[in-house]
Amino acid sequence: MKQFNKDASFLAKDLLGLLDANAITKDQTSRVTSGIFDIDKNIGGWQKGDLIILGSRPAVGKTALATKFALEAAKDGFAVAFFSLEMSAEQMFTRIIAAESGVDYSKLRKNKLTPREQYQVVHATRSTGCLEERLIIGEGFSSVQTIQIECEKLKKDKRLDLVIIDYLQLMGSSELDEKQSFDEIAKNLKTMAKTLDVPVILLSQATKITESQNGEALAGPFIDIADVVLHVRHAKDAEEIEVVIAKNRHGAIGNVEVRFNANTLSFSEIES
Repeated sequence: MKQFNKDASFLAKDLLGLLDANAITKDQTSRVTSGIFDIDKNIGGWQKGDLIILGSRPAVGKTALATKFALEAAKDGFAVAFFSLEMSAEQMFTRIIAAESGVDYSKLRKNKLTPREQYQVVHATRSTGCLEERLIIGEGFSSVQTIQIECEKLKKDKRLDLVIIDYLQLMGSSELDEKQSFDEIAKNLKTMAKTLDVPVILLSQATKITESQNGEALAGPFIDIADVVLHVRHAKDAEEIEVVIAKNRHGAIGNVEVRFNANTLSFSEIES
């Protein structure tokens, strides 16, 4: 990373320029948004250079939520790279189409669709395909180094605004113990986020984001490196999940509830 100093005058002009630009565009900045209003209201969108941890216990919906983040950003014109260490690109895309079409994922995966459902899937597939290079799904990447090399290539082509990695525990190194490995990965991804000037969302299993008896997420060592920590858990309503903003360097923390359809892997906001 290049080393240089910026004096107060330079930084002041830079900030005033940003504020002026925000005033002109009515807050439509270049920040990537999550697609969920209440999350964006607290966080202000994914900020460049940030490392965001998205954690939950297995089978709560964190991958589906991360997929929504990716898709909404791509729809807004941002270039997204989604690296799944668990699923193939085809599997990830099928999940996206299930959410977009509103068709049961298991039925889509087994290709057991009614004519109506087939129409919905075709329509969703065509519209999602129009995103082209704004949505890149990477597979076969298993380390920070290989992901960073790919991201540098994408950035060079001016095709990178958001990076999502699913998930931390599949990136462990056999050369280090588990704690050291996860800490090192988080540090390297934070450095990558700053170097490439993009937000990086890293998913994590909740074995490393534990819950106390009152349900609050507890920070582990590698979480201290993150700028934002989101913890996904079941809400009281069986059809809802709760996104706990457990850490936010830039503003408020709090809880956001959203509806989650586990069959279609889709989310919708709850009207107040």
